[in-house]
Amino acid sequence: MQKLILYHYSMSGSSQKLRLVLAEKDLSWEGHIVDLLKGDHHGPAYREINPAGFVPTLFHGNIKLTEVAATLEYLDDVFPSPPLRPSMPVECHRMRCWVKMVDEIVHPANGLLSYAIAARPAIVKMSSQEIEAYLQSMPNARDRRLRRIAIEKGMDCEEFGEAALAHDRLLQRMEAHLVDTEFLAGPAVSLADFTVLPYVKRLQHLGIGPMLHLSKRPGVTSWLNRMTSRPSYKTAIVDHLPPGIDDAAPV
Repeated sequence: MQKLILYHYSMSGSSQKLRLVLAEKDLSWEGHIVDLLKGDHHGPAYREINPAGFVPTLFHGNIKLTEVAATLEYLDDVFPSPPLRPSMPVECHRMRCWVKMVDEIVHPANGLLSYAIAARPAIVKMSSQEIEAYLQSMPNARDRRLRRIAIEKGMDCEEFGEAALAHDRLLQRMEAHLVDTEFLAGPAVSLADFTVLPYVKRLQHLGIGPMLHLSKRPGVTSWLNRMTSRPSYKTAIVDHLPPGIDDAAPV
C-alpha cells in the first residue's frame, strides 16, 4: 500500500475528522505536526506543501489531498472497508448536507470560539508586533478580522454570541433528527457523524457545553456517547489532546 502522510494539528477540527476516518478504517499513517498557534501553517515550509495554508494535508503516495470533505470521500473510495457512505441515495444526500453545514457555518464559528477561549491566553502574551505579524501571515482577510476580534475581546465580542448561536442551531437540528435514528445520515455511522463529532466535542473541551445546554439534549447526548465509545475516538482525538484538556469534563 502506498504510504499515507498526514500534516495535521492536535486540536484542528479538520485534522480530527480526518484522523477519525483514518482510525475507523484502521489505516496506518505517518504524521507531521503543523502547530497552528505558532503559525506554522503560514510559514514558507508548509506553504510549499499547501499554498493556501490550510490544515490538514494528506499525501497518499504522490497524490496530495487538501480539501477535507473531498479527502474523506476519497478515502472511502480507495479504502472501502468499512464503508462510511450510505448505500441509499437519500441517506447519502443527507450525509452531504451535514458536511456542507459544517464546512460553511459550523467550522468558522467553531474557530472563533476556540480562538476566543483557548488560543487567546497564549497569544495575548506575545508582543503587539508579534501578534500583528501573526495576523498578517493569514492570507484570508476574513480570518484575520475574526481572529483579531477574538484576540482583542475574547468572549465579550459580538461575534462570539453569533458563533455560539450557530452551534445552538446545529445542536437543535441534530436533536430533531436523532429522535428517529441513531446516526446523522441514517441507521449506520457515516462520514456525517465523523465530520460533526469534533465540533460538538470542542464545546465540551472549551467548557461551554452547559452554556449551550448540551446535556439537556438527550438525542445529542446519546449520539455523543455512541461516537466517543468507538475505538477510533480514542485513537484519533483523545490520544492527541494537549495537556490540560479534560475529555471527561461535564457536558
